[in-house]
Amino acid sequence: MNYKKIFILALTIAMVGSMVAGPALAVTRPSEDAAKSGTALNFCARLDDFSAARDAQVADKESKLDAKENARTVELGKRQAARDQKLADWRAKWDETRESVYQKLTTHATTDEQKQAVANFKTAMEQAADARKTAVDSAVAVYRAGLDKLISDRKAVLDAALAAYKTELQSAEAKAKTDCAANVAPATVKEALKTAVQAARDKFIAARQAAPKVGESVKSLNDARKVAFDKAKTDFKVAIEAAKTTLKAAFPVKEKKAKTGNENKQ
Repeated sequence: MNYKKIFILALTIAMVGSMVAGPALAVTRPSEDAAKSGTALNFCARLDDFSAARDAQVADKESKLDAKENARTVELGKRQAARDQKLADWRAKWDETRESVYQKLTTHATTDEQKQAVANFKTAMEQAADARKTAVDSAVAVYRAGLDKLISDRKAVLDAALAAYKTELQSAEAKAKTDCAANVAPATVKEALKTAVQAARDKFIAARQAAPKVGESVKSLNDARKVAFDKAKTDFKVAIEAAKTTLKAAFPVKEKKAKTGNENKQ
């Protein structure tokens, strides 16, 4: 084969190669573009999945928090009911004790003056008992109202923090979907969403940590209740001592010490 034939053969191969390579390249570029487009579309689909999963997680967390809060409320109610019952039982016994004392005094009262003194003593004792009962009940009511407010205030802060967290997550997801639809680079959209979600989470955690703690605030309520209880007990003791003194004056020959029960109870 001479050089002229070789040159013609080479030229023919080159021409055929260019005819094959052109269509091949024309097909390859659209395939790469489609792959990139598919990645973006898959990312948008994953956003929908993320939203659904996030909604389920938040709803589950809300449910658990509500259940925990309800359990605390029920437990608090049980403790308060138990205290109320204990106080009611003691008061019933205290009422019986006073009546027993009045009956014994009436038995020993032989003169009209003594009978009147016993009646006056009973009136004074009942007034003192009623005053102490009212003071104690008022102190308990104030304490419980204050406790309910502390719990309610904390819950309001936590609820607001959770609502803000959910709103910020929804906004971040909406922006990611908008960016995805606008053909923003998937990696950029993903990173922006990740940053926004982390910021919302950090803000939520900070808000929960900053919420008022019931345990730290309840001490002042305990102190105020104790002051009220102590005053009620002191006032009661002063009143019955005065009643005893007046009663004894009516029994100059044979003094009888009135037993009024355990005066240190509330």
